[in-house]
Amino acid sequence: MKEEYYDWPAELLVKTVIKSHHSAILAILAEIRTSFAQFVLRYKVEHDIEELYAAFKFFVWKQEVHIHKEAIAIIPFVTRYSSELKKRSSLRMPGFHSACHPIHEMYKEHKIEKQRFNLLLELMEQIHFNDEHMEAHFRKIHVELLKFRKYWHDQVLLENDILFPKIVEMEALLNQCNP
Repeated sequence: MKEEYYDWPAELLVKTVIKSHHSAILAILAEIRTSFAQFVLRYKVEHDIEELYAAFKFFVWKQEVHIHKEAIAIIPFVTRYSSELKKRSSLRMPGFHSACHPIHEMYKEHKIEKQRFNLLLELMEQIHFNDEHMEAHFRKIHVELLKFRKYWHDQVLLENDILFPKIVEMEALLNQCNP
């Protein structure tokens, strides 16, 4: 993760998360889903692989839902807090609701999805095929998921370690202005 992210304003971080990270994550997952679906169709695999594929599709769906939640539950706080902090007036309002609960929920979801994803990878590592082509194709999907994990991990760190604390800090500054 880039060190300069710590110095970026929250608005710029949000744009980066949405335009670079979220869109890339969804695109990468779509590619892997396609590869996995082709594998399942091409090799008419056993029931275990179909269950694994179903678990992967569930993980993808949870990622899509999570990204949508962030867009509607977290991003508006950044927009509102940023505009309030830019006001020249001493009367600034953080709003009726705190960002802390939605942020806490995002932290929990990040942790749960990390566990779900790691379990998925562990299950994949235990599967081996007698057919070389099947094995090679399946390992390719596994390698794609490992690459995805690195990218996804960086995005989660950016949110958990930099963006979310900045939002809480902005809220604290706004609450401090209004005794």
